[in-house]
Amino acid sequence: MQQLLEQYKKGIQEFNTGLSLYQSNSFEKAVVHLGEANNLFKVILQTPIPEKYVEKFTVVKGHHFKTFELLVRSKSKLIGANFIEVQKEFIKLIQMVTKQPNNEAKLYNLIQMYVHCKLKAKKSSQQQPTYTLIDTVEFEITERRYLLELELKAIEETLSQDVLFKEILLTLKRLVESHESKQTEIDIGDKLKISIYKLKRMLLYLHSTSQEIQPISDLQIIKELEEVKVYMKQNDLDVNYKSLDKEQIERKECVFFIINSLIAFINIMKYFEKQPSNIEEILSVNNTDTLSLKNKDLFSKVLRSVFQNNLETFYLFFSELKFTFDLFLLCEILTKKDIVYIFYILTAIMKICIAYGFSDIIIKFRNIVKKPPPDSLDPDLKKHYQNLIGLLTDHALIVNDKEYLTSRVDQLDQFQQLEFKRRFSCRSTSEYMSLDNEITSALSRLNENDYNVITKYHYMHCKTSMKFDIQQAYQHLIQSLKIRGVLEKEKKTEAKSIEVITKKSIKSELKASVSVSFHFEQVYHILLNYQQLIRIHEIRGNFSSCETCIKQALRFAILMKCFSFVLYFIYLLTRLKLNRHDFDDVDYLLSLSKELLSQNECNKYNHHFIEIMKHKFTILETSYLQMDNRLDEAESLINSFKQLDIIGGLQKVSVCLKKKDTREAHNTLRQLCGQADHSRSIEDILWVKYYSALFGHEEFNYDFLVNYGLSWNDVPIPLKKRLLSVIREERSEIIGDKEHIFLSSMSMGIRLKHTLQDLFDFYKPNKPEEQTVKKKEVEKLLKRLSITNQPSLTSILDLRRLTTDKSFIEDFHSILPNNLCVCNVCVSDDCSSLIISIMNNHRGGDNDCIVLPLSLKVDQETLTKSNRLFNDFAIKQTQQKYHKSNISENSALTSSSMNSYVNYRSYQALFEGDNILHRLLLSMDHIQLLSKESFTLTDNAQWWKTRKELDEKLLLLLQHTEDLMFGPLKICLIPRLTNELNDKLEVVLDKLIEQIEEILSRELGSCINLPDIRIVKLLLGSFSALREENDFIESISHLLLKSVENKTTTNTLITSLLQSFYSSFAQAFSEEQTVSRRRGKKGSNSSTIYTFKQCCKIEQEVIRRKHIVYCLDKLIQQLPIETMPLLKNHPSSRMPSLLLLYYQLSRKLECNEELKLNNVFYVLNPSGDLNNSEERFKPYFQSRENWNGLVGEAPREEQVYSALENNDLLIYVGHGAGEKYYNPHKIRRLTKCCPVLLMGCSSGRLKEYGFYEPNGTILNFLLAGSPFVVANLWDVTDKDIDRLTEHLFNNWLDRKSNRSISEVLTEARETCRLPYLIGSATVCYGLPDIVFN
Repeated sequence: MQQLLEQYKKGIQEFNTGLSLYQSNSFEKAVVHLGEANNLFKVILQTPIPEKYVEKFTVVKGHHFKTFELLVRSKSKLIGANFIEVQKEFIKLIQMVTKQPNNEAKLYNLIQMYVHCKLKAKKSSQQQPTYTLIDTVEFEITERRYLLELELKAIEETLSQDVLFKEILLTLKRLVESHESKQTEIDIGDKLKISIYKLKRMLLYLHSTSQEIQPISDLQIIKELEEVKVYMKQNDLDVNYKSLDKEQIERKECVFFIINSLIAFINIMKYFEKQPSNIEEILSVNNTDTLSLKNKDLFSKVLRSVFQNNLETFYLFFSELKFTFDLFLLCEILTKKDIVYIFYILTAIMKICIAYGFSDIIIKFRNIVKKPPPDSLDPDLKKHYQNLIGLLTDHALIVNDKEYLTSRVDQLDQFQQLEFKRRFSCRSTSEYMSLDNEITSALSRLNENDYNVITKYHYMHCKTSMKFDIQQAYQHLIQSLKIRGVLEKEKKTEAKSIEVITKKSIKSELKASVSVSFHFEQVYHILLNYQQLIRIHEIRGNFSSCETCIKQALRFAILMKCFSFVLYFIYLLTRLKLNRHDFDDVDYLLSLSKELLSQNECNKYNHHFIEIMKHKFTILETSYLQMDNRLDEAESLINSFKQLDIIGGLQKVSVCLKKKDTREAHNTLRQLCGQADHSRSIEDILWVKYYSALFGHEEFNYDFLVNYGLSWNDVPIPLKKRLLSVIREERSEIIGDKEHIFLSSMSMGIRLKHTLQDLFDFYKPNKPEEQTVKKKEVEKLLKRLSITNQPSLTSILDLRRLTTDKSFIEDFHSILPNNLCVCNVCVSDDCSSLIISIMNNHRGGDNDCIVLPLSLKVDQETLTKSNRLFNDFAIKQTQQKYHKSNISENSALTSSSMNSYVNYRSYQALFEGDNILHRLLLSMDHIQLLSKESFTLTDNAQWWKTRKELDEKLLLLLQHTEDLMFGPLKICLIPRLTNELNDKLEVVLDKLIEQIEEILSRELGSCINLPDIRIVKLLLGSFSALREENDFIESISHLLLKSVENKTTTNTLITSLLQSFYSSFAQAFSEEQTVSRRRGKKGSNSSTIYTFKQCCKIEQEVIRRKHIVYCLDKLIQQLPIETMPLLKNHPSSRMPSLLLLYYQLSRKLECNEELKLNNVFYVLNPSGDLNNSEERFKPYFQSRENWNGLVGEAPREEQVYSALENNDLLIYVGHGAGEKYYNPHKIRRLTKCCPVLLMGCSSGRLKEYGFYEPNGTILNFLLAGSPFVVANLWDVTDKDIDRLTEHLFNNWLDRKSNRSISEVLTEARETCRLPYLIGSATVCYGLPDIVFN
């Protein structure tokens, strides 16, 4: 016994030594001493002990257990230990501990050590077998379940589920088996646990990155998740609440939600996978014709593919999501990694719902995040939770849910606070500008690498700037698009998103779900950026870019099956086509939209966005019906609205006014005024105010920009012209406000203004650090403008100020040359009147700036005269005939007849009632159509007979334009006197005013309106250029005697006034009278009676007039008014807008040098089929010194650009404007552009596009700085136009006389055998050489 005691003491000593070494981390030595102690205690326990000594040795067993436990722990700490053997020893310990009472803490600690040994074995590449505790040792049933739960908990706490992937799967499997093998009936709690274990198993498959995992398909995942759902339903877990306590009920609901969320997410990803179809190929990036509506069957096929059962499919995905539990319950039943994955899935689902317009689903998500996160929540989980809250807040901002946002205003981040202020606080321009500064400040503090947040700030910047500076808004949006990579030609960002979302792979894994979530957000923001870019292009009037942008956005939305955006982009495309008057396309798109929106699923599922789009398309349809003069149908459609909003109400007012039902219009408007007071849309408010002004309830002045907080240039074009007409009607007959001249000119200036600003912004540095980078670009701009001093660049670049300040006309007058005058002709929005503005710089005086309105309504006399040209029936019959010819595939007139019919419908939409301009435009279009038809005649005699008849008809049309349209104001179109002659006019002007006042007082008494000195000066300086005295009488009657109703009195006044004007004119310009005044004599013939013919003689012999530039309205620009009988002998040119003219004059002012014609480049007959032209001009061209060019050969694109930059003149004699040989849009960015002669068919035509501004190739040359462009307004025949061209060459290029090209052009037109049908087609755009020289 003494020996055993000695062994016991030695064992205690070895244990204490081992314990000390263990505590000092000397595990190898500790193993030696603990192993010795363990052996000693083991020997003692194996030795038979006499009964009387048994009590003394009872403690040995406890010491042996402690020693063995510490020994195993020490072994587990050794590097390179055999961890598989150590695990076995831990299992023995666990088996021993399970027999001990109150063993929970120790048992779990040992199981943790056991799990860590497994982890170390895995990481050290030891051949670790897969087993659980219960697979190695027999335990009782109750112990088995308990040990498995502890083992699962220990494994989960290691956060190494990927390494112990097989172990945790097996543990979950054994847990399910242990619960199902329960001897007694399985209770509801056990069933719930079984469901959770099965769910955990699937989550493990989904988010594990273990190399040991076997790939599992999405279908298999869904199958197993559905099996869990079926198990829960079969066991009444979805309905049996009585057997569950509150906590179990919430857990049950949480499990159902997780399962349904996973199934929904995986199904959505499968839905987006590319299906076997050719839709992707049809919509490939390089295929630009798919969405051009050329092939409507293909377009319909593509759209139906997006909408076919898709809405129903999405609702089925989300139908089983029940939001009736607390989200933080996840922390009690799942691991951190499981919860992170669930958060990623929920984030992806929410972003999908936001992108696809499922607002009702997003709102339901709010129910599970009502409570604030507990303080004990893991920081990483708290971050993910805040991301979910941020998404809900973003959605509330999107749908303008002010109530929800106000309740969480203290939780908004900086971006959300600024966005909240933009949406709900800002009203005036100053408030938006202040917010803009705040955004700029916030943007400067962002991390440069956080691209997603930066682009969101730029987008918000854009939306804010839209309220006061559209150009600035455009720049911010471009910046956002650049950062997102959308502007790249290859569309890399879009392609990447499409690839990630639609590729065939397992989307349900954690890495994929994170990526998918990001790309869905990217898709949403890309589409939002597209939407905003389209809006900006609309406001800027750039319809071509607008249509291109819509098609790009539509293509992307279709590929992503994002039907909410697809619907919206179809709506925008329909609206664009309606504003462009592409009525056939509008018919088709409205019909297609009805088909898509009337599908069963759209009616079955009350999708909020669907209802909104139905309303928007209905509004569009009512607008279309009004344009098509189907007023009863439009009214019926409006009356079908459930509730009349402002837009619908405005439509009803418009219909009622057209139907002359002023009472109903007035009643509707009264209702709208109340709604407008609460509307946040300034455009809606202005529309209501406009109609109120029509009824006399509202007054407008130019301060409405300040009053309503909307910049004039940001007002949509149709509304702009409506407001302008109201302001005009509130003025007197003679409108003196200079800003009105500018505003009226903007009917063709909005798009050009923004295009010019784009060019300037292209060169102008945005930031100080960009000065060096953009130095070369600025030098190019200076070279283009020939600017030598840097400060003068500022005024030209600041187009924003020029187009918003009232000083524009003053600035314009200050740079107007002495040898130039300007006449701006604009048509009111309702096409009922002309607004003619005359500008002339004589000593910088204000008296030479005047605006005059003129009605276009047709009286009976005018109707009779216009019928001599073409009557309505003949025009309509011809249009219908040629429209039918478009149906025939073999028709040679398809293109021209279609264009003519489109114009016919467009004019029908623009004009109401009898209108002389309407008749003239139809007649002009008709003449051109018949002219094209005559090209097909083969009989020479019939050909000439038809052509001459058309020539005579065009002359008659020009006479009607002069007499019936301009009528009494035709005198305004006559160029003003040169400054030298104008000085002579000033000498007699005061005396003439006195005479007129005396005459009017004598006949009318004291109640007379004194004549405006500007009108008297206009009449005195221009009447001698009129063709007949009756024309002058008409002008006097309209401008001076309009208020006189007595015809006899009028005749008496006219007789006296005529003699006063004649005598004053003769005294001012008669050489005899001038000499007499110089000698100080009164003149013996002061009582001489002068006649109109005598004054006309003085006009021919003495009078010299300035060059005149006509800025014509988009409707009038197609008429060759330069060749009206009154004007055909006066040198003139035209410009599309005052703003572009200002640009040209600024350039001229800076360069201050003559235009030379030393170096000329020519392109003659590049297509090789104009043999007559080549024979006529080839010898002439090749004989000229310093002339270079191509004959019978097509130029290269770069060759054209080089010729424009490096020569003094470019001559093109070929078909059209030669667009096939160059890119017109690249022309505008050339550093320099010489004058151009484009002698092809329709080379100078500006094609009409409904409400938008006309567009044509020649605009690009003018924007590039070309001083002038000579081109043809319509198609011409080669021989006749060659005669005109030859005369230009011989009398202008040879420089035999110092005459401008516009002077020579007036003569050249007469050389044509058809001087009107051919000669009138040729016009000059820009400022001719005499203005520069």
